[in-house]
Amino acid sequence: MEHGGHPRGLLRHEPRPRNGKNAELAKVDGKQALKLNGGESYVSVKDDALTTLGLGNDLRVKVKRTSASTDPQVLFESAYGTIMAVQKDTGKVGITRENHDYSFNYVLPVGEWVELEFKNEFEVVTLYVNGEKVESIGATGNGSRKKLKATCMLPVNTIGSTENAFEGYVDDVRISTAGEFASTMELDYAVVTAESVLAQQDVPGLRALLDQAYALFLNANPAQGDIDNLVAQINALLLDEEGKPLYEVADYCRLNAYAQLKLDGDAVALLNGLFTEQSVASLQAAWGQVRENLPEGMQSTVDAYEAAIVAALDNLELKTGGDLNFIDPSTLTATASDFQADGSDPKNVLDGNTGTMWHSKWDITTGEHWLTLTSAAPMGVEGIVYTPRQTGSNGNIQKYRIEVSKDGKTFTEVKSGDLDVKGTDPIAIPFDAQQDVKAVKLVWVKGANGNAAAAELALVDANAAPDYASLQTLVDAAKAIKKDGSCKHDTFTDETWNALAAKLDEAATVLKDQSGDVNSVYALMGEVAQSVVDLRLDPKDDGSVDPNPNPNPNPNPNPNPNPNPNPNPNPNPPVGPEGPGSGNENQSGQNKPGTQKPGSGLPQTGDNSALVIGGVGAPCGRRHRGGCGHPPSQRALSNSARTTCGALCTSGGPRIFPIWNGHRGRWGSCRSMRGGHPR
Repeated sequence: MEHGGHPRGLLRHEPRPRNGKNAELAKVDGKQALKLNGGESYVSVKDDALTTLGLGNDLRVKVKRTSASTDPQVLFESAYGTIMAVQKDTGKVGITRENHDYSFNYVLPVGEWVELEFKNEFEVVTLYVNGEKVESIGATGNGSRKKLKATCMLPVNTIGSTENAFEGYVDDVRISTAGEFASTMELDYAVVTAESVLAQQDVPGLRALLDQAYALFLNANPAQGDIDNLVAQINALLLDEEGKPLYEVADYCRLNAYAQLKLDGDAVALLNGLFTEQSVASLQAAWGQVRENLPEGMQSTVDAYEAAIVAALDNLELKTGGDLNFIDPSTLTATASDFQADGSDPKNVLDGNTGTMWHSKWDITTGEHWLTLTSAAPMGVEGIVYTPRQTGSNGNIQKYRIEVSKDGKTFTEVKSGDLDVKGTDPIAIPFDAQQDVKAVKLVWVKGANGNAAAAELALVDANAAPDYASLQTLVDAAKAIKKDGSCKHDTFTDETWNALAAKLDEAATVLKDQSGDVNSVYALMGEVAQSVVDLRLDPKDDGSVDPNPNPNPNPNPNPNPNPNPNPNPNPNPPVGPEGPGSGNENQSGQNKPGTQKPGSGLPQTGDNSALVIGGVGAPCGRRHRGGCGHPPSQRALSNSARTTCGALCTSGGPRIFPIWNGHRGRWGSCRSMRGGHPR
């Protein structure tokens, strides 16, 4: 493994102890990768030669998930924490450290290779998938969610887990200091497709291009132009002049049927707007994983696409909101004449919680108090609903004045009067409709004991009306869905189809009679939308879509296969064979796919660094037992209990740290390309 364009062949290997259990090198999609089997399944560095990575680092890994189980699945772990392929409760990619779980808004697909990239900096961790940013979780960062308020190291001591390992394949693990890297995933996809085609038919010149691709994968940071060039050449041999495949394509009929549920035209935004943003994003991500024109030998991948899309449809959540007769409180801001600095902030009147309140300063008991609700966009308003404080009576309004402003500065009175507050129920104060209003002020001309208080305030929307036009748009789009497709296994079930038909009949009656109010019509739109996304296909003739397709056509019946043809009496054997000659670096790049590498005991796939951890200027990662060699000022500790060095090893030239080498099935040593690393 090289970094930043350093030439290959400089990494030196030497035997060193290592741990591994229930994990093996397996051939998949034309190459070898580490296969993890869930539960206790892992490979790791013995003696903690590499544990966690400090700030400013980059971890890239390619994975292929083989199980749709939503039980927790660990991809990397150390004593510090874990990187989760499947996070507890959410089923999404995430991180766990210091007993706190965090999830990115991304679900790993089943049966498809993807590249995950994690970048860590102060209080921020960012996930990229196939080179595209998904999300940052942390205190800062563009598009971040403010959940993670502390530095998160990257645990890399173990691939897999001693308890809840990832189920699938792991390949091409790269560790480096933070930087920008060209993703090879488009080339990976082209190669996987080509290997599947070659398994069924001969394509002159294709194997030579795949050899070039496997050689390019050995480069830690290949140029984008080289990647794109190889993708174009491979596709040119697989497609005709019109871009049509020159091979038999997998069956996409069921996906085409489900694609109808996206609807068309204006109904697309309308449908998506009825569901929560996060659940819609998950569905869009599932559709975004779909690659067209996969060969028929990859039908299991297409079936996995369907399973992921159905799961995302199952998880769509309708938005829950308040009464549509009122201005949306999330569009308003609250300010006040004064407030008691004990948590009685004016914003409390918009939080939907009657257990909180706004209260004026206790020691201001003369003169008027006021609350103003301001909107960025002009409103039509025809009333205020005032909810008194839920305990006590101090500050309850007795005389009031309501003013409105079209510019947020100059106010005009629209109503005044007395109010007799008895109990804690909301009190409506209507007034003549006012249009183009930017702010509404409620003035306590007189309050109990000279104070003012309110649990909630709401503005009555003068423009609230049943949205029959949107309901009609949604109904028309739903009616365009076809129950039966062109194939024999793309028909929606009678149960779900009849449920949609019944809901459309109900909507047709409401539209004809123009019956219903703003809330009931909106609720009906949600029910129609839910009936659309609840449509499900009949099972395939063979039973159903397999949610756990087995990408390996020749599964090993042995649940704990021993990849070493010469069993080692060591009760903790290395993962993968290690025969004489396996450390010969001069073999790199010289063997063609399908041939046997001398002395390795494994088929050589051409990917001589099938699974590699390496880096230049990456954190040292060695335990401070008097042998780290870095001064205390340079050490970035992963936590207080494990004094793991996080200093950057940059003096003396580029460094390579403990690595897992896929085709050799062994960890390399912590040595430098030149110069001596303190051992």
